[in-house]
Amino acid sequence: MGFVTTTYILERLKNQGVLVTNDPFWIRNTPDKLFIFDFEKHMPPTLVSSDMNAIEKFFAVHKDVVIKPLYSFHGHGITRSSSPDAAGKELEKYGEPLMFQPFLEEVKDGNKRVVLFGGGIVGALNTIPPDGEFRVYRDSVDEAYEPTEQERILCEEIGAVMKERGIHFAGVDFIGSYLTEVNVGSVGSLVRLNKIYNKKFESMLWDVLEKKIVKK
Repeated sequence: MGFVTTTYILERLKNQGVLVTNDPFWIRNTPDKLFIFDFEKHMPPTLVSSDMNAIEKFFAVHKDVVIKPLYSFHGHGITRSSSPDAAGKELEKYGEPLMFQPFLEEVKDGNKRVVLFGGGIVGALNTIPPDGEFRVYRDSVDEAYEPTEQERILCEEIGAVMKERGIHFAGVDFIGSYLTEVNVGSVGSLVRLNKIYNKKFESMLWDVLEKKIVKK
């Protein structure tokens, strides 16, 4: 709620003519994990629910399931199970609906992040989880990545929406061919991109933001 409260305060500043980026209204109303429903044909089978009947049916179909808290980041809180009972315990822990998706074997090849500045692609990286792990925040390895044509087309489509909403800095995530998240509140990646490409991506971002300031 502290995060949400901050968006309300920043929104008041924005309404007084201050450039606030990313736009706090859309940070609040474009939650990273839920935004993918706007691009449903590109996402894996997904359930967001606290209804155990619906969750049990999802487990019956998909067997091996990844459970994600909706408002966490960088892999924290994500678990994997073949038991609906485990989902019940996670629901008790969080006290709110959770996201359920089938485990994607393609994650062993990495979690791909395409970074957008001002709605355009500026760089991408692929994060490989360590052996025996499917989450990418523990001892993971980052490598340069060139988005596929299909990923570029989808990122351009997402970028147009981001630009319209005043989201100047976003990260689009893929596992295999599936769109898994669109990050606007906790994007990160710049330090990792700098290391891989030997550039100063933060400087590139400020170039985008300065153009907005000059326009104002």
